[in-house]
Amino acid sequence: MSINSAVTEAAARPYSRWRTGVVRAVIAVGLFVFTFFLRFNTLGGALGGFDDDHFVSFAYAKQVQAGARPLQDFTGLGLQSAWPPLTYDVSALAQSLLGNNLRSEALLAVTGIGLATVLAFLASTYVAPIAVAGGAAVVSALLATRLYNYPKVLALGAAMLLIALYARTPSRASLAALALLSAVAFLFRHDLAVYIGIGCVTAVIATAGALRPAVPRLLGYLSLCALLLAPSAIYIQLHGGMGAYVQDTVAAVRQEARRTERLNLGFVSRGEDGRQLSALEFLREERNAVQWLYYAHVALPLIVLAAALRPSRPRWPGSRPLLVAWGVMALVITPFFLRGNTGARFGDMAPVTAALLSVVCARAFHREGHLLSIVGRAGLAVVALLLSAQSVWAVGEVTHDLDVSGWRHSPIAVIRQAARRWGELAALPDAYWQGTPESPSVAAVQYLHGCTRPTDRILVISYRPELLPLADRRFAGGRASVIPGLLTDPAHQQLLVERWARESVPLVLVEPAAEHVYEIPVAYAHLIDHYVDSGPLPVNGGLTLHVYAERGRPTSGTFGPDVLPCFR
Repeated sequence: MSINSAVTEAAARPYSRWRTGVVRAVIAVGLFVFTFFLRFNTLGGALGGFDDDHFVSFAYAKQVQAGARPLQDFTGLGLQSAWPPLTYDVSALAQSLLGNNLRSEALLAVTGIGLATVLAFLASTYVAPIAVAGGAAVVSALLATRLYNYPKVLALGAAMLLIALYARTPSRASLAALALLSAVAFLFRHDLAVYIGIGCVTAVIATAGALRPAVPRLLGYLSLCALLLAPSAIYIQLHGGMGAYVQDTVAAVRQEARRTERLNLGFVSRGEDGRQLSALEFLREERNAVQWLYYAHVALPLIVLAAALRPSRPRWPGSRPLLVAWGVMALVITPFFLRGNTGARFGDMAPVTAALLSVVCARAFHREGHLLSIVGRAGLAVVALLLSAQSVWAVGEVTHDLDVSGWRHSPIAVIRQAARRWGELAALPDAYWQGTPESPSVAAVQYLHGCTRPTDRILVISYRPELLPLADRRFAGGRASVIPGLLTDPAHQQLLVERWARESVPLVLVEPAAEHVYEIPVAYAHLIDHYVDSGPLPVNGGLTLHVYAERGRPTSGTFGPDVLPCFR
């Protein structure tokens, strides 16, 4: 190479890097816009478009907004109650800053999911061409992460990117970033710190090449995590003790695992109508599509690990330890994330799926080896991608979402739909409090809002997490829902009753079931002594709760055809 050629090539490098950076930024912005409007515009309808499970964390967030603190004022039933409880605090902050309505919650959740898509794309560019990384990110966006799981995908997307940065340039700063992310993930959901921690530890070891040289950095990572979480540990110890907190957390996790255990139903050859499925229809059947995507998620980390262990020279700097870390983390996450109701859970792994899919596609279509090998790899990849795309369409209702969001029509249609959703969600839950109720649960919300004071508390002995947040009322006894089998030992029942007795609780909603008597005898005895069954309260799903009104509390009137008591 001549001196002039070398000078020209050196001068072109900064321009090439600048151009690549601009392209990456443009695609990242485009991915965020696409994901944001895809999810925001498809909200609306029953409960504002939120799942009923979303209102579990939202109910606790509203409690925090009202000044309550976890462990101190209410029982931590999940993996989110250490101080500061970011899942609750961030949602409460959004309500305070953006308005007390479902639009604020939607903006928070949809923004989190959009950022997660961008982070997954940026991470994927370290192991795949930009076009491949962008395509994989679009697929992950179509998997439709449930809104209340935005902390999951946001933390996982950040983990994929920070692990990539560390693997490429191991340094104290990148190691500190991993520790900080692990601590923040713990404060959103404790189990997220475990999954991310496994990826971080694997990245440190794989980058060092062996365990012994990795020990100093591992100690630094773990020490910084412990330092960052020390205030949380002190808070837990002051409010109930670490031992009790761990026991409650384990009990809650076990109960959730039993409730969401995955059933391997296998593929089916006939549709729901009994008709034999053709080859083209096979993956249009949702059950088959779910099975295919499940096995694809199991296979992806195995393929990535196999690619990382190949003796060939990696194309991207630091990619081998990066792929090992990603693969190991995905192997651990998959069985825990893809549990019961598997079809609705693929979106919870969206950033991981995007990154691993980028790796597999980049390696499958890379021109390396003999022509027959290249053609074979590419052919298998194309078939697998087509089958997976068909499955994503069947499971995620992609056509419906693209149509409703406006993306199938025009940018103008997207903006118009967003404007409609903006106004509709801003009016909720206030719009539920008046007018003709559109469902039994909305009628129940009208009753709770109209017949209790804002300072009153309501106890719900059932799993109906949406009722109190939509009625703008706080829960009593330190429990958003009292569910038989979930922390219902005598000590927890006694704590429930003690908190209940100190609060103004005019109403208790009870799901009529024999297990309430046997599972919560202490709480049930307090209910019978101080409250009287005052009539039925139908809710969605064909369920009827019973309204128990406090004995001796003066009423201000009645509500509805069942003449339910009012205390406002």
